[in-house]
Amino acid sequence: MKRFGTPAGRLLAAAALILVIGASLLGAVWAGVFQQVQPALDAKEQVGLNGPLSLAFSCEVDPTSFLERAGFSPEVPGQWTVTGRRAEFRPDEPFEPGAQYQLTLRRGAQCRDTFSRLPGAVIRFSARAPAVVFLGQVTAAPELFLVQADGSGLEQLTETGGMVFDFFATLEGRRIVYSVENENGGADLWSLVPGQGSPQLILTCGAERCVNPALSPDGTTAAYSHQDRTGRSRIWLLSLDRGEPEPIVSDPSVNGEAPRWSSDGQKLSFFDPALPGIRVWERPSGLAAAFPTRIVGPGAWSKDGKLLWYTADDPDAFVPPVFLLEGDPNTGKARGLYAEAQGLYEYGLPEAGPDDGWLTIGRRPLEGAAGKQIWLLRLDESDEAAVTDDVTFTHTNYTWAPGGRWLVYQRFKLGSSSSLPEVAVWDRTTGETVVLAEDAAYPAWLP
Repeated sequence: MKRFGTPAGRLLAAAALILVIGASLLGAVWAGVFQQVQPALDAKEQVGLNGPLSLAFSCEVDPTSFLERAGFSPEVPGQWTVTGRRAEFRPDEPFEPGAQYQLTLRRGAQCRDTFSRLPGAVIRFSARAPAVVFLGQVTAAPELFLVQADGSGLEQLTETGGMVFDFFATLEGRRIVYSVENENGGADLWSLVPGQGSPQLILTCGAERCVNPALSPDGTTAAYSHQDRTGRSRIWLLSLDRGEPEPIVSDPSVNGEAPRWSSDGQKLSFFDPALPGIRVWERPSGLAAAFPTRIVGPGAWSKDGKLLWYTADDPDAFVPPVFLLEGDPNTGKARGLYAEAQGLYEYGLPEAGPDDGWLTIGRRPLEGAAGKQIWLLRLDESDEAAVTDDVTFTHTNYTWAPGGRWLVYQRFKLGSSSSLPEVAVWDRTTGETVVLAEDAAYPAWLP
């Protein structure tokens, strides 16, 4: 530990700086009248690929004077949020896994609530490789598990007696919100952060079912499907600060399931089986658009939250082909993608690609093998590439890790009554595939 300010007067004037990575206290403490600051954070300390890098102070920091004195090496474009005694940094693009970073805070940032200034500090950290959370033991006693992308470090996260129904993992902060079936025949919502205490019950639903949770990007609001005793579902919102759930719209004729937030947290898509189709709700105006489809799912949002990709079929066809579409919630209009291939393939549900301009989707030729393979499609229709090519398996529930290096997915071997679903990861850099778990489903990234 290094003491800043040699004269006693400067020690008394300086504010104690506490450095926090995630929720771990890593910084300075008061020792009598002396203020001690951790000038260098051990390089073993890690943050998630999307951040946030969080700092906590013993005074209310002036944002302008703080931002003038904070800098990264190597340079990291991103956004600081400085509020009161906290500052959080989120990179514009994900941190590089395993890379070393240094944040330098030059001395002199002004405290608003005192006449003191912050001492300087150097914070060294690295970005951890993302882990995969999944539903394991799905055919026997479903529980949540966590494993590293290379297959190491398998850890069981929940012990509910096999009552976990589904879950949602945030792309920052490592929070998992999940539904657990209860003794009344309903399902409640729980929350946990791996390695940080016991799971917490956040919503009791009695004989009704609160399922399909989706946490907003800022971590303040959980959207979920509230199923009453008749089986009818509506989308509700739960403020994690106030704990007061309410339906997303007052109109009781609007049903909903499988909610999904846009990356900016301003829009929410969900499937309405009564429409049938995908509805889009927007802050603060409410319902904004609807896209007819009979294929259940909320669609996949573009990175900027302006477009929604989804699939639909032709209800009048004898063997309904599945079409790939791109919807614009601002206009309520949709256009077909890969129109020349329409009617040739059966598509799965689309997901965003590893980079801007790409889409990820499962598909199979209508006159070919039954197993859907994972494909990358250029949105401008100029190129496509296969990720998987084993037609003895069908693939689904695919999603990219932040940064676009790893793709996690679920697969199932066809033609055998003893087959169990598997979770696997494909490394885009090496081309290697690692099977992470058997009797496992619904994988998601936990950066």
